[in-house]
Amino acid sequence: MGKSSLTRVKHANKEVLMNGRFDFIENDTLKENIAIYVQYIVFLVSIEEEYDVGILTYSIYKDIVMHTAHVVESLINYKLQKLISDGDIAELDLVGYSDKFTNKKMIHRCDDSDDVYCFVRLSKTKNKIKGDTKFLELNRAGKKSGLLTTQMFTDCENIREMRNRIHLSGLSGVDDKYSKKDIVRIFKITERLIDRVRDFDI
Repeated sequence: MGKSSLTRVKHANKEVLMNGRFDFIENDTLKENIAIYVQYIVFLVSIEEEYDVGILTYSIYKDIVMHTAHVVESLINYKLQKLISDGDIAELDLVGYSDKFTNKKMIHRCDDSDDVYCFVRLSKTKNKIKGDTKFLELNRAGKKSGLLTTQMFTDCENIREMRNRIHLSGLSGVDDKYSKKDIVRIFKITERLIDRVRDFDI
């Protein structure tokens, strides 16, 4: 017996997304992956709107949150790397410095529990902004660069925190707290971010 189609479910066209909403992304692989994620998000929204899925509604909302957060994170990462590669901003201005201490040497023993040491302190840059840079670091770098306004930084942090609550091992209670209102809010934030990433120049 053949499979039945979900006749009332909306589908987004990947090529239309790539050549329309996300045409500003110069990395073709990233552009296609974002389009695939957005296709899935549209599918999930349509399932929730067109069918009574009962208690699975919360799982659909969680999936929407997670995939939307990945899109937001990827767009911030992409724009920051582009600003750096285009020479519009220095990477050090975004990530700053961290110190590394080497050549630890005890120079005086005070008593059984306290000693005095000397070190060589080396200043080095923090991790570069790359594909696996953490969402929090991207948000902070986005704010430093001016890509994210104070409000956008707060909004992107809220999305990051919502995504982080999805991890089962870190939950202290039943995770069924997402609502349609949450989804509408993160979609609005994401729309503003897409426009910002597309239009922002230093």
